[in-house]
Amino acid sequence: MKARTTGLSAIALCLAALLSAGCDAKGEVAQAAASTALAQTAPPPASTASQTTASGAAAVPSPSGSGPGIAAPDAPKVAAAPQAPAAPGNAQAALQSAMDQKKYLFVSFYKPGDSKGEEIRKAFAEAEGPLSQKALFYLANVGDPKEQALVSKYQVNRALLPLTLAFAENGAIVRAFRGAAVDREALDKSFVSSKLAEVQKGFQDRKIMLLCVQGKSTQHNAESVGAARDLIEEKKIGNAVTIIEAAPEDPAHTDLLKQLKVDATLKEATVFVLVPPSNLAGKVEGATTKEALWQVILKGVSACGGGSCCPSPATSKK
Repeated sequence: MKARTTGLSAIALCLAALLSAGCDAKGEVAQAAASTALAQTAPPPASTASQTTASGAAAVPSPSGSGPGIAAPDAPKVAAAPQAPAAPGNAQAALQSAMDQKKYLFVSFYKPGDSKGEEIRKAFAEAEGPLSQKALFYLANVGDPKEQALVSKYQVNRALLPLTLAFAENGAIVRAFRGAAVDREALDKSFVSSKLAEVQKGFQDRKIMLLCVQGKSTQHNAESVGAARDLIEEKKIGNAVTIIEAAPEDPAHTDLLKQLKVDATLKEATVFVLVPPSNLAGKVEGATTKEALWQVILKGVSACGGGSCCPSPATSKK
């Protein structure tokens, strides 16, 4: 009788199919489509320092005009005043600057002459001061050649303009406003938790995520996260699967856990299997194994065509 090969033996083929699939499902967690991280922009070259003698001081001629020069005493050192970063030259550079500063970026793509674009300009100007510690703002003319990198990447020309995107600190799109002006209240509501931004980034990078939800009061924590880690360590998986951990009692992650219908009083450690483009493949509660998690991944890959991140999935106990 021919032996059957199941589970991890097919992983390379399945993951390749997933990462090349053109799935278009829309989920609550993934509000905007973005499949890869933005290209890194090189920082501007530092200015060339003025030349001095080897000793660091300029030579002064002797009073008689003959003989070796006398070294002038070092001038007192004055601390250079901090300089504001140069304004970014395009939307892509603005995004990189925001990520470097660990800030959000609000970028609005507009067509000149659009009254809604002018409203967004005013909203940005109003919010820039109060939100300066958390966010940068940038307006991008879709017809400007210097903006074509992101215009092409996000197919802005096919979108209803103006299109305003909110990028989190890690470069993930967490909010999108299509064809509408954006007011200050909408900008304030665009900030999300770091865990939700991490999940968004995983979806946009087309990664499978094992969201391990466990805390002080959940049981089987070691077995649950251990199974996830065992699966990650399988050589054939590579970097296609990643682990994210969140505590149900932590109020900082409420926005993500609410979408997944996780209560703060969760009793059993639970692994949520999230697959691109924005789907919850299922969840496994309590003590489990890497094989059980892998079966949920396979289910999610095969069902890539539909569903949202937060349906009511079948729950298994293994």
